[in-house]
Amino acid sequence: MWLAAACTPSTFAWDDAVPATLQGYRAAFAEAVGTELRGSLTREELLLEIGKNRVLWLGDHHSSSRLHALQLQLLDDLHNHGRRLVLALEAIGLQDEPQVRKYLAGELTMESLRQQMRARWNGSWLDDRELDPWHYRSLLAFAKNHQLPVVALEPTPRLRLSHRDEVLETNIRRALDEHEDRLVVVVVGQAHLVGQGDLIERVDRSGCRSIAIGGEPPPSLRGSAPGARGSVQQSQAGLWWFAELFPGD
Repeated sequence: MWLAAACTPSTFAWDDAVPATLQGYRAAFAEAVGTELRGSLTREELLLEIGKNRVLWLGDHHSSSRLHALQLQLLDDLHNHGRRLVLALEAIGLQDEPQVRKYLAGELTMESLRQQMRARWNGSWLDDRELDPWHYRSLLAFAKNHQLPVVALEPTPRLRLSHRDEVLETNIRRALDEHEDRLVVVVVGQAHLVGQGDLIERVDRSGCRSIAIGGEPPPSLRGSAPGARGSVQQSQAGLWWFAELFPGD
């Protein structure tokens, strides 16, 4: 599941009543990713490379607990290396930013935050068992523990798929403008990164340097992958992938 669809009837409902719309979006991502690996980095090399950039893209596969464990470990490594971070999350809605700020300030418990978000929208990613809700709670807990700002990327329920990438781009740029001294870590469904959505190119056009780590490698990439070497491996389109997610590691 590269993108999680909200089925709540509203003016924000996705246009996924036609399955081909979402299927084509995913297929364009897989095609852009390619089928071959062309390089690798050790963990220390990866941390140094991230240090040269303003944006770290973490492509999400919303139900993958093994991916999420690797992403949290990377965030912990970055914090331990002294990198100042801001989290830009698809997992929370723009309408919930005030409540998230209260949670980060210690004015709300996680349980209270979950209740308020769920009451507004019953598809809240902090509770949706079809995803990995514990991960999204862990991201907010990480931000609270380390006093990191958190920025929402889009409204929930979701806009139509054809409009979402423009809104995502706008709010990523907002995070960049508001937090010029921090690395902006964008956690968003991996299919948005390259292909039809092409979020990386949209944001990079302004000269903003970035590095992207995909989520779960598509089958076409996993099938041709050699034995894992290094901490991350690079495919076509420039995306990096955690080596642990390839067969045989």
